[in-house]
Amino acid sequence: MRDNMKEERVLLNESQRSVVEKTIAEVCDYRGYDLKAINVRSNHAHIVVSVGFLPSSYIDRFFKSIKNSFASSGEISSTFTSRNSSTTF
Repeated sequence: MRDNMKEERVLLNESQRSVVEKTIAEVCDYRGYDLKAINVRSNHAHIVVSVGFLPSSYIDRFFKSIKNSFASSGEISSTFTSRNSSTTF
C-alpha cells in the first residue's frame, strides 16, 4: 500500500495532532455532526461520528478543514489524503 502513495509520508507531532483533533471537533460543532469518539495518531485518525446522511462528503469536509488549518499555521505543506476510510450505515 505504501508503494501506491504519491505524497511524502507525514508524521504528526503532538501539537499537530491537537490541531487535527480541534479542527474535526470544530467541523462537527459547526455542521451539527454528533462526534462520538476521536483518536488522532501520528499517521492516521479514528473518528466516530453520526451525521444523519450518507457519509460520502463529510470525510472530504474534514480533510478540507484540516488542510486549511495547517495552511494558515504554516506547519505542514504536505498534502493529506483520505484512504481506506470505512463507513457504517
